[in-house]
Amino acid sequence: MTKLIMKNLIFGIALGCFLFVASTLVFNLIAPEIAIALLDEFTISAFRFILISIGFSVGSIVHEIEYLRTGVKLIIHAAIGVGVLLIVGFTTDLFSSENYNTIITTVIVSVLVMLIVRFVYYIREKDEVRKINKRLQEQSSEKKLDTE
Repeated sequence: MTKLIMKNLIFGIALGCFLFVASTLVFNLIAPEIAIALLDEFTISAFRFILISIGFSVGSIVHEIEYLRTGVKLIIHAAIGVGVLLIVGFTTDLFSSENYNTIITTVIVSVLVMLIVRFVYYIREKDEVRKINKRLQEQSSEKKLDTE
């Protein structure tokens, strides 16, 4: 479990760095004033992205619990990630308590990004299962031919 936490921690740091750079580039194209604001507070902006991504990444450990249903896992994962997002947002002055639109938009975008990442993992896992099943069927066919 420690190895999994470390793996997710490292993934969270990498994802946070990637999202920071990608969002800055996108905002530079579509809303330069947001990109300028991100770059004016470069260190704190990067720190926010990294901490929030770590929260979502480490929270994904819940998907390793086999007895929980997928929907429950997603809700727990989102709750952990959004909790970290809100804590980081309010403690680093990303949010003001008066601007609910920013808070709601940020939460929705963060949860959508989490769902997209989980969907990619789901597709990858489904493909791995398909490959394993194909190999098992091939081995089973070979054994049947050997016994005949």
